[in-house]
Formats: sequence, C-alpha cells, structure tokens
Amino acid sequence: MTRAAVGGALTLVIATGAAGLLGFGSYFEARRLVEALRAVLPFLGSASMGASASVLALMLTLLGISRTADTRLTELFYRRILWIGRQASALFFGSLLLLLTLAVPIIETDALDGAQDIVVLQYYATSVLLALMTGLAVSMILMLQSTLSDLIMVLGLRVKDHPLVKHDDDDE
Repeated sequence: MTRAAVGGALTLVIATGAAGLLGFGSYFEARRLVEALRAVLPFLGSASMGASASVLALMLTLLGISRTADTRLTELFYRRILWIGRQASALFFGSLLLLLTLAVPIIETDALDGAQDIVVLQYYATSVLLALMTGLAVSMILMLQSTLSDLIMVLGLRVKDHPLVKHDDDDE
C-alpha cells in the first residue's frame, strides 16, 4: 500500500509541475493549450473509463478465485480489494468529469461575458483533473500489482507464512 501511495503522489506532483510550467499565462496561451488538449483528451478520458471499468469487472474474478481457494485469506487482502475498487471508481468518475469539461464549447464563445476567464479556468480545471487522474491511475496499478503478486505467492506458490494467509489460531 505504501509503494502505491508514494507512486501516486509522485506522479501527481510531476503532473502538477508540468501543468504549472506550461500554464501560467494569458488568455491566449490558455486558449491555445485548451485547443491542443481538446484533440487528445477525449481518447485519454475514454481509455481511462474503459480501463477502470475493466479493473472493476476483473476484481469480481479475483474475489471469486480467492473465495474458492483452499487457503483462507486475511482481512487485509479484502481491504486491498476494496481500496482498488474505490480507486477504479474514482478514476472512472474523474474520466467522466474530464470528458464533461471538454464537452462544453466555451472556447468558441467569445461573445460570452467573462469568456476569457472561463477559458483560463477550463485550462486549470483540466490540468488539475489530469494530474489527479494520473496519480490515481499509477497508485491503483501499483496496488493491483502488489495484491496480485501476494495472491500468486499464497495460492500459486503455496507460501504458508505469508501475511495474507489466515491461520486457524487467528482471531476473526
């Protein structure tokens, strides 16, 4: 869990720093950056939604495998599954919000009062969403990899003294 948190936080800091380096400027710079992002962000948002939905569906398979195994697993294993599911759900909703920020055609409406401020706000909102989503995706993948590695150790390699193995003398 710690490796996942560090990886997600580090990615969040890098993404926020990159957005900060690109984006402290005027309305015209923000407009140019939003136009550039509008070409690629629908693909990123759609791919993130698909990936997070796939992770949620595969978590059901993982739960099924763990429940039918001969080895009983501790509460820690199921808490990890719960956290991965929450992160996948948050990534799904973040992707949806990202697509919604791009669906509003603010950049084409110069007649709207305060359109310049709204375009700058749209750039910053998109940058924050991207930074949060990348940090969340890295954290989720690292936690998923750790959980799968532990499950392989317990179920595939039959390691008996693993922290995820529940022994008969353990309390409920």
